[in-house]
Amino acid sequence: MKSGSQRRSRLEIYINVLETVRNGESKATRIMYDANLSWHSAKRTLGKLVDEGYLNVTENNDSRRTKRTYNITAKGISVLKYFKGAEKLLDIKL
Repeated sequence: MKSGSQRRSRLEIYINVLETVRNGESKATRIMYDANLSWHSAKRTLGKLVDEGYLNVTENNDSRRTKRTYNITAKGISVLKYFKGAEKLLDIKL
């Protein structure tokens, strides 16, 4: 984790979100909290990861609203494995 005033890179945010979803969170609000993002950033990040094929989204309509759930794809899992392997080789923490 970065200290104090250091900001995370976009790559670090994407990896945090992918890890959060892989670890079982599927609702946008929970993903937002676990990845420590604002609502605007979470929506933008989730949209980008869905557009790129790293996550898929399922929409379930109930009587009041549409509920979206997010799941990691095989492509998303491959990306996590790649970056976790690079992290170990370089002995850094993303």
